[in-house]
Amino acid sequence: MEERGETCQDTVKKLSTGLLGKLGKMAQGVDDLLNTAASKCRSMSTEEKIELGRRIRKLPEESLNHVVEIITTRKLASQSSNRITMNLGELDDATLWRLYYHVEYVLKENKK
Repeated sequence: MEERGETCQDTVKKLSTGLLGKLGKMAQGVDDLLNTAASKCRSMSTEEKIELGRRIRKLPEESLNHVVEIITTRKLASQSSNRITMNLGELDDATLWRLYYHVEYVLKENKK
C-alpha cells in the first residue's frame, strides 16, 4: 500500500466509507420492510395507545430520538424549537405499530 502512495489510514478510510454506505442502504431496506409490515397491522385500540404512551415515557432519553424520527418521517408531529408534541390518537396505525415495536425492543434490551 505504501508503495502506491496510499497509506493504511487512507485504505481503511475508503473501506469504512464503502461499508457505511452499504450499511445505510441495508438499514433503509429494513426500515422500508418495517413500514410495509406495520401498514398491514390491525388498528390499535385506545387502551393500547394509552399503554404505548406510558411505555414511551419509560424510554431512556437517547432512545427518544428514534421515536421522534419515526413520527417526523411521516410528518405527523408538530415541532416548535426543541420540543415535539404528539397525540397518539391522531397517528395512523402504521406509525403506531412502528412505535410499538421500537419501544418494545428498547425496553427489552434495557432489561438485559
